[in-house]
Amino acid sequence: MKPHSLWLVAAIMSSVGMAAMAADKEKNFYVGLGAGSSNARLDADKINGALIDEGFDTTTSTEHVDTSVKLYGGYRFSRFLAAEIGLTDLGRFRAYSKSPATGDTFSGSTEAYSLDVSILGMLPLGESFSLFLRGGASAWTTRLKAAARTAAGVTSDSDSETGVSPLAGAGLAYRYSPELSFRVEFERHFSVGKDVELAGVPLDYKAPVDLISLAVQYSF
Repeated sequence: MKPHSLWLVAAIMSSVGMAAMAADKEKNFYVGLGAGSSNARLDADKINGALIDEGFDTTTSTEHVDTSVKLYGGYRFSRFLAAEIGLTDLGRFRAYSKSPATGDTFSGSTEAYSLDVSILGMLPLGESFSLFLRGGASAWTTRLKAAARTAAGVTSDSDSETGVSPLAGAGLAYRYSPELSFRVEFERHFSVGKDVELAGVPLDYKAPVDLISLAVQYSF
């Protein structure tokens, strides 16, 4: 074999070896922990309207903001695509209705959790930053406690409910090092929860739940 051919073979072998080493060093798996604020979009007017339609002259207020925590893991197929699974505490949200004239009260409290699966589409912005969009499904579980105190007596309901809703989100990620990243994200879990009937009144305690979170992520 001629010398220049030997050099060509050596160069090709060296390039292949470097590429293989780079592939071995790719950190495609990752885990993360995030925390932030959850906001259940309870429709107080709709709940109040249902009560008024049944003759209860009430006003309704909601407590719909709580703390949310999320643990997740994923696999990055490329710079542009990843798949993820997460377990999220969506927080607790409440609705409280009261008639000033009669003292009748209606209340509902829901704790919500989600096991979610999603696909992330990513747009790199240079070496360190990237935008991403999320789409997937939220398999949620709720624990509801509801009660009504009226002239007819006291009624209550306590139940667990499960369901599946669409999940969507968007965020910005910052890569601090090959292993460590941070990201801020907005996501929505659509239609979490259930309807409940109290004192013969069907009340809508379903709501989309919005999350704003900051997460730290480790790749390996």
